[in-house]
Amino acid sequence: MNPGNFSSIGINRVRRFILPGLAAASLFLLVFGCSASGTLTHPIFPVIRFINPEAERIPGRYILVIDPPLRSLQADVRPSSQTCGAHDFPVRVGNAFAHLLINTLRYRFDEIVLEREFPPPGALEERGMKGAIFLRLDTFNPTISCPFAGSCIERTEVVLWVRFVDGQGRVLLNEGIRGEYEEKGGSIVECAKIAPHLDHSVSEALKEAAVNLLKRIGDVLAP
Repeated sequence: MNPGNFSSIGINRVRRFILPGLAAASLFLLVFGCSASGTLTHPIFPVIRFINPEAERIPGRYILVIDPPLRSLQADVRPSSQTCGAHDFPVRVGNAFAHLLINTLRYRFDEIVLEREFPPPGALEERGMKGAIFLRLDTFNPTISCPFAGSCIERTEVVLWVRFVDGQGRVLLNEGIRGEYEEKGGSIVECAKIAPHLDHSVSEALKEAAVNLLKRIGDVLAP
């Protein structure tokens, strides 16, 4: 088995492999712009299109613990430059990122058991668990910069800290997993148009972090 077998596949092929439950449970990131009318949304779909559907599932039962801040992700973003600096862009991700991570891991593992606390040493083997994963938020930093000429730049950085142990409590992973994305859109004369580009920047950075999490787990479990 090679759990580290990941590759991109075309969108037409993706549709044939999307699990009905995940397809129905598409997640949404909400971004509210003070100068924009209404609520702007951008879907955060499960990241299974980045995974080789022919790769074998990871067998066994694994505990997953998600730190509470990951379930209420938010930030208040104001352009760092003087232009458009009077505009606030509150980003409210809420529980969407946590659901994205849960559904992504469930796609690759035979069984993911959600729990509130990381199990003490020895408890995993007693319960017949193959391992445990703890996820916490290290960094969530969406930014906006608007030059006097040209488009504004919306950039998001997210760092997800993961602790992954096997059934005997041996640490397999204890590191930060990064996701980044940069978008250009809006300008000093179109500040209201920044919001959807910030929205897209945030959602793409979160998806990249989820993909990189799976890749690292696949790396450490590969024979």
